[in-house]
Amino acid sequence: MAVLAGAVLPDAPVPLGPESVVRRHLSLVGVHNYEPRHLTAALAFLEETRDRFPWQDLVAEPVPLEEIGALLTSSPGTKPRYAVTAH
Repeated sequence: MAVLAGAVLPDAPVPLGPESVVRRHLSLVGVHNYEPRHLTAALAFLEETRDRFPWQDLVAEPVPLEEIGALLTSSPGTKPRYAVTAH
């Protein structure tokens, strides 16, 4: 599953192969309605629990936004979450 949050302005298209999405039973979800306080609370939670939970072990190294299509259709990596950078 991929969750796209906060991408509310026009940007470059993201190439995505529909055949891979269907065969791998992938889900793509857009999340729009959140407020800055929700992001602040989420970051505070991560900061407060960083010594209790191995958050860094859950997220792969960031990849550039233009590679998101390949990321979504490639074989899963060793980490359950991906990170994407705008650059």
